[in-house]
Amino acid sequence: SYLFHAIFPKKRFTIPEFSPAKHKSTQKTKINKTIWQTNYSNKVT
Repeated sequence: SYLFHAIFPKKRFTIPEFSPAKHKSTQKTKINKTIWQTNYSNKVT
């Protein structure tokens, strides 16, 4: 990670407004698996 930031110090990533699950579980659980992410910006370093 440090090498990446040393090579690309100004590189930023954009978090999409919606992204479907990469891995869908088939198991039923009592705990809801929804993750809410809030941030002031959709730009990530």
